[in-house]
Amino acid sequence: MMVFDYRYVTGAGKYKRAHWQTVLLFSWKQIKLPEFKLRPRGFIDTLVGLVIPRGINFKDYPAFFRNYCLVGWSEAAVLRVFYDIVAEFCKIGQGWC
Repeated sequence: MMVFDYRYVTGAGKYKRAHWQTVLLFSWKQIKLPEFKLRPRGFIDTLVGLVIPRGINFKDYPAFFRNYCLVGWSEAAVLRVFYDIVAEFCKIGQGWC
């Protein structure tokens, strides 16, 4: 398991802005996790979602779907892994990737 902070800069001059992100990376051969991506739901996700549903929707946790975009190659496998912890994501606030 690795935990590290990632910093990057966008823009230039007076529009220059620094961004920080803490990253957790783990690999464990005994545990088979499905490939997934989790990020805060943005404007584009909301806009595209008007036409095409974007992200895995947990019907019991509408706040999660409003705040996060969770995608994966196997929706069923991601649902199995995340279903029990989604309620916790709803409690801890926004911004997790």
